[in-house]
Amino acid sequence: MKQGIYNLLITDKLNNKIQIGESNFSYKKEKVLKDSSLTILSHYMREAFEKVLLLVDSDDKVSKQIEICNEVIKALYDEVADDDVREMLISKKSEVFLSVIDKVNSKILKKKALVRPITSIIEDTLFTGADKEYSIASEIKKEILSSDRIDILVSFIKMSGINLIIEELKEFTQINKLRIITTCYMGATDYKAIKLLAELSNTEVKISYDTERTRLHAKSYYFYRESGFSTAYIGSSNMSKSAMSSGLEWNVKVTEKSSKKILEKFNATFEAYWSEDEFKSFIPNVDGVRLKTALRSERFISSGIDSKYIFEIKPYAYQENILEKLEAERLIRGNYKNLIVAATGTGKTVISAFDFKNFKKKNMNCRLLFIAHREEILKQSLGCYRGILRDQNFAEIVSSNYEMVSEDNIFITIQSFNSKKMYDNLPSTFYDYIVIDETHHAAAGSYEKLINHFEPKILLGLTATPERMDGEDILKYFDGRISAEIRLGEAINRKLLSPFQYFCVSDSVDLSDLKWQRGGYNVAELSNIYTKNLQRVDYIVEAIDKYINDIDDVKGIGFCAGVEHAIFMKNNFNKKGIPSISLYGKSSREERNGASKKLKSGEIKFIFVADLYNEGVDIPEINTVMFLRPTESTTIFLQQLGRGLRLAEDKECLTILDFVGQANKSYRFNEKIRAILGKTYNSVKTEIQNQFPNLPRGCYIHLEKKAKEYILDNIEGHIVNKRNLIKLMRQFRLDTEQAYNIKNFTEFYHIQLEEIYKNYTFSQLSYEAGLVKSFDDIDKKELRSGIRRLISCTSRSWLEFVLEVLDSKDKEYYLDKEVKMILMLHYTLYQKTPMEMGLSSTKDIVSRIVQNKILTDEMKQLIRIRINKTDFIEKDIDLPLMVHSKYVKDQVLAALGDLTFDKKVSRREGACYIVNKNIDMLFVTFDKSEKDYSPETMYKDYAISRELFHWQSQNRTTPQSETGKRYINSDGTNNQVLLFVREYKKINGSGAPFYFLGKVTHVSNTGSKPMDIIWKLEERMTEEIKIKTRRAMIVG
Repeated sequence: MKQGIYNLLITDKLNNKIQIGESNFSYKKEKVLKDSSLTILSHYMREAFEKVLLLVDSDDKVSKQIEICNEVIKALYDEVADDDVREMLISKKSEVFLSVIDKVNSKILKKKALVRPITSIIEDTLFTGADKEYSIASEIKKEILSSDRIDILVSFIKMSGINLIIEELKEFTQINKLRIITTCYMGATDYKAIKLLAELSNTEVKISYDTERTRLHAKSYYFYRESGFSTAYIGSSNMSKSAMSSGLEWNVKVTEKSSKKILEKFNATFEAYWSEDEFKSFIPNVDGVRLKTALRSERFISSGIDSKYIFEIKPYAYQENILEKLEAERLIRGNYKNLIVAATGTGKTVISAFDFKNFKKKNMNCRLLFIAHREEILKQSLGCYRGILRDQNFAEIVSSNYEMVSEDNIFITIQSFNSKKMYDNLPSTFYDYIVIDETHHAAAGSYEKLINHFEPKILLGLTATPERMDGEDILKYFDGRISAEIRLGEAINRKLLSPFQYFCVSDSVDLSDLKWQRGGYNVAELSNIYTKNLQRVDYIVEAIDKYINDIDDVKGIGFCAGVEHAIFMKNNFNKKGIPSISLYGKSSREERNGASKKLKSGEIKFIFVADLYNEGVDIPEINTVMFLRPTESTTIFLQQLGRGLRLAEDKECLTILDFVGQANKSYRFNEKIRAILGKTYNSVKTEIQNQFPNLPRGCYIHLEKKAKEYILDNIEGHIVNKRNLIKLMRQFRLDTEQAYNIKNFTEFYHIQLEEIYKNYTFSQLSYEAGLVKSFDDIDKKELRSGIRRLISCTSRSWLEFVLEVLDSKDKEYYLDKEVKMILMLHYTLYQKTPMEMGLSSTKDIVSRIVQNKILTDEMKQLIRIRINKTDFIEKDIDLPLMVHSKYVKDQVLAALGDLTFDKKVSRREGACYIVNKNIDMLFVTFDKSEKDYSPETMYKDYAISRELFHWQSQNRTTPQSETGKRYINSDGTNNQVLLFVREYKKINGSGAPFYFLGKVTHVSNTGSKPMDIIWKLEERMTEEIKIKTRRAMIVG
């Protein structure tokens, strides 16, 4: 066999080859997984069939081939006894059925019966624009006339392209639905073409006006056919004459029969786009001016109007998510002092404007105070607020250049605020809503009087840099909490920040024996090592030459260990002909401004900084960042990284050079890498081995050989296992003065609770570390497993109830809802029924639990941690379960009365029916495979919008079956359907909990065995849950 990668079923013959070759070759095998077996086996059988049918040698070859096929179908029927299989027997007439037409409507559908694409509708086809090939335009005309619905997704639409197919579209839309999504990208779309399409019957056009950060570059056409022979074209052709007729465009035609999973993804993603607020329905007599303005703006034809905020603005999905978290902070915790943390340029001001708009709806005559330290920030922010509030007269700017007319609703510099002594002239409750932009400045004395004097209903802080070099804590002004953060990956994916290419360069300096104290290296010792190493400077310059295309294009910043190190780097780079300067905490404002101008102009190539990352180096044009020292704090690392992630004209991406050497064993590389990865439950080690498949879009990480060894060795020493946990527990009091408890321990070492409770409890490990005297109470084994399930639940109301119960061990509960909630607790902690354990009342259940005082106290700590992390509002629908909270399946079954004092049933299937309750429970796992990516199962179930959900039934369900009828007739009264969803089957090796999305009702259904059903949710899902349900589709 040739060396390489395969995906072959192992036959007896292949197995013999493997056994013979094992002495000379290394083979990798894996079991056929349940969720991928259908694809693997059907592909194999197709190949086997093709080989057999090709070998048939007979005078009547086709008849013999049909006979063979029928024999196989009969054998399959005998195996599954399903009538649908028996009905697949092929007629001996050897004919292919091509079309059907309703004679009554034959006049309308005359052409539909005659016209069909020339290329196959069962096999995929590649179009390359070759001379003897059918043109895309000619085939699309035929596809149009033979379809029942058409969905088109293109970056732009030209009149020249529409002219090629307009007659076919006119005929098609007389009775069929056409949907089109496009953009204003580069102003390439013709207004006349959009207007013409929008005026067709049964046609809807949606447009993205986000001309700055449009993400849609797709060119694709979906031709849906109720017959089951749908096709799609995916490739490089926009709707223009050259692209569709004469250009050298490559397009793949995929068919439902050959590539069903691709069409499923197409359909799911299109539906998701269609429901997004980013794409607006176009109505010519309503939206004509808006579209013309947007297209002119993209073509650099200025209309003289600031068009950025002249139309109604709605928050993006990630912004909506932040707004929901702010609401939760206020309603759940009563915390009205809120801090938002996000990199510069990610839309913090926009979020604050939407938040104020929501506040103003309930407080019509409220007053706003917006504080910033620069006038240009105030101008941009005021424009944003006016646009979102739809009020061009709202508020005014107050600064050295703008006098104050009224104190109501002002955007003011902190300098003007203090010079006017507004804290002396206005009562403390004068302003209802105060925003402090760049909140890291708040720790400075100039902000102290503002914060101490005013008592607004809401105080909102915005910052990219929550940690200051001077050690001042800005969280103290916000009840010690960050209310919401915009994640790095989200911002890059939305093109709010620049993508990056990250190179981990092998460093010659060995820091393994350097002193480690209070969570970090000694800065002076670090600086001393680096400033004595001229050879390292040569390595750094070599790395720049290796990874940077042209030093003349560099606008770089280097983060150093200390002031001496920054000066050392500046001097040595200048000696090597690379113009550079150094900045540090004591550098004057003039020096900082001068450095910025020189870097932008290209007069210098690098600024080497120390003790300076919060302010003073705010240059969007920075395209190279060098980490010349290890950064212990993840927050500081992201702040430093953020200095290079600002978007700028002609900036393709940020290049990062991180010099990685042998580190002290206490240093944690995995935290830094984890901070820049996308959403994944994989370990950092797995991500490295798989070459980082979960990075934000457009990003890349490369580890040099030695750097990779250093990192992997370090990660191995920090894997969360028993030995390392015990070591950290013994070390905790040496690293920090905090009290030793679960919360402080896990937060200090950035350990997830699930990592501990996968196999242990905190008390057990503390005992083995010699930090507690005993650990030998009742049910410790059962409770250990149960605690793992307990911390999976996120329902604040149930967790608070459990806290109350654990403190009231002698109380008996009689209300049905409370009894079920205690049964939820029992089945969370134990696998046996209460009766099997000799427990006949709620009082008995609680008494049994609290006998283990050590683990009861531990559970209380964990519950308080979970409650403190709640960042969403759960909805009460008169069940023991709350909508939007997460539960394990046994908690759900106990809450719905399926698990009782004396009965425990096992329900492993995804769709369950409780007969005596008339309740259907739908348990959906989006990634059903054990692999990271499984196209076999990824597009069956997904959120269409926050109100609509697409679900696929079990394989034998038909609309005529009792189950199918129950689904179709569900109205929330006679029969209830409850929906539960989760991303993964397991997290950290344990069963993952389900989000409860509440009651759903039937909207529509298609297909049979299985049925595809669209459900309507009674309660809108949160934006965060919607994003999770669409993780395979890049939207929102």
